[in-house]
Amino acid sequence: MKILKSILLTIGLMIAASSSAYAHDSFSFGINIGGPGYYRAPPPVRYYAPPVVYYAPPPVMYYGPPPLYYRQAPAPHGYYRHDSGRYDSGPRGFHHGWR
Repeated sequence: MKILKSILLTIGLMIAASSSAYAHDSFSFGINIGGPGYYRAPPPVRYYAPPVVYYAPPPVMYYGPPPLYYRQAPAPHGYYRHDSGRYDSGPRGFHHGWR
């Protein structure tokens, strides 16, 4: 008897609580048997930092290849000023032909 009264009271409160602004031409009422009476919020999304990756140090080379040295390419004949192919470039210059 108590169960029937509580069900009728619940239905009566539902009908009384529904306002005329929400009045429709149909009425539906559903009961979920076996479902929970509440729904918890989903857990918050957590973003974790990626794992730290450690790399081995580069190998130590005690003996490396020798450095490369390049010589300057020889200048072509007549490249320098007053170069006529002779040993002291003629009478031109500071000494005016005498040494």
